[in-house]
Amino acid sequence: MKMKHFVIGLVSMSVAISAYAESVTYSGTIPMTQANWTTTASLQKFNSASFDGATLDSVELNLIGSINGWLSIRNDGAQDCTIKTSLLSADMTMKRPDGTVLVQVTPLVSVGKGTVLIPTGSHLWSNQSASLTDSQFYSTPADLALFSGAGLINLPAEALSDYTSSLQGGSPVISYAVNAGASYSVVYNYTPVPEPAALSLLAIAGGLIMRRRRQRA
Repeated sequence: MKMKHFVIGLVSMSVAISAYAESVTYSGTIPMTQANWTTTASLQKFNSASFDGATLDSVELNLIGSINGWLSIRNDGAQDCTIKTSLLSADMTMKRPDGTVLVQVTPLVSVGKGTVLIPTGSHLWSNQSASLTDSQFYSTPADLALFSGAGLINLPAEALSDYTSSLQGGSPVISYAVNAGASYSVVYNYTPVPEPAALSLLAIAGGLIMRRRRQRA
């Protein structure tokens, strides 16, 4: 009976060892500048040699996009101008080197909704800000290979500003500007190579299991 408990304990240990996983995170930032811009987001690749031959299991890519902008609307018409909807935004993406999208966010802020501008009236909304976060996971062999190796991976990144609105009446004249910036990170989830002591325990567990099966036979 003691032998049976010992074998079960070793089997449980082997399962725990095989499921053991770790992660490492690298990050970077893109300064807040006026959109529209294109740049490069550089991240450290997963170098298996730096982790004693560990196996990369999945890649988590995170993007936090932030905007800050202003909007000015002047009514040059003879009737009131009512702002039904008014949105400042920036579409922000990080892409693979081949141009396909990896992660994307579109932070937006509603500005001036419900405001009525009288004839010749105007209004300025300054310091309008918003942020948005997105995370994507990748585990295909092609994507794991893309993020593996020595050195850096350079991912194309861009921010395209936009303004959409629904205005009723008057003759509105619109001016706006959007600044965009981002912080980004990559999380490498990997399985380390078991320590020699753990491998020895696995070998013992395997031997005892085989012995137990022969005894039952």
